[in-house]
Amino acid sequence: MKREEKNVLAYLKSIEYTDFIYEPSGNRTPDFSIDNDIAVEVRRLNQFHHKKTIRKSAF
Repeated sequence: MKREEKNVLAYLKSIEYTDFIYEPSGNRTPDFSIDNDIAVEVRRLNQFHHKKTIRKSAF
């Protein structure tokens, strides 16, 4: 599980969802299924600084 997905998992637990499944269709979209009714795909947004991602610029 990627860091972004772990953050979403922690968020889902914090808002008291209990019936969720991680990667219900295997290693493809969606990342989470909630109550067999809601699909959640986790994406990371990148912020750029001088044409490099902030993540790479930090190193």
